[in-house]
Amino acid sequence: KRRNTIAAKVNAPEPTTVRILKRTSCPSLSGKSSLVYEVGLDEGSKAVQLRIVANTGGGTWSNDWQTLEAIGKALERVPKDRPVTANTFAPLFSGSSQNSPYFLAAALKHVGMIVPSEDKRRCYARAEPKAFMDEVKDLLSGKLTTEAKKGQRGKDAEGPVAKAKKGKAAKKGT
Repeated sequence: KRRNTIAAKVNAPEPTTVRILKRTSCPSLSGKSSLVYEVGLDEGSKAVQLRIVANTGGGTWSNDWQTLEAIGKALERVPKDRPVTANTFAPLFSGSSQNSPYFLAAALKHVGMIVPSEDKRRCYARAEPKAFMDEVKDLLSGKLTTEAKKGQRGKDAEGPVAKAKKGKAAKKGT
């Protein structure tokens, strides 16, 4: 039997390149660790995306990019009168660590897409992330200076993770 290798090549997904627009840190939802997340632009589809890249605490997570469009669709599935929980984002991470939706929710809280519920603990409400979207537009248009980008990535982004690694190394050495 002859294989159709041409069809396989035609149907193969195009490799994508994501340009990182911003790298910064935020507290986890529990406040027990710090997370580092990135905001990026898929150069092919021009979709703005977000992913978690580091955690000072234990546990695993998915570092797959999630588009703001997919995140918005996940939020839309929650009725307006119901609170948003981290489990709202679980379908975005099929077959992944249970931490992934919680870490994404922490980043979304940090950028202002969700805010803590006034009524229920560990629940959130949708929010209008105008400041975040304005910042993304500025990053895309190049309006933010190199110094501003460095300030966003500098000690704020890597400090907590670097400190945690240094602390673990110091404990091993004692």
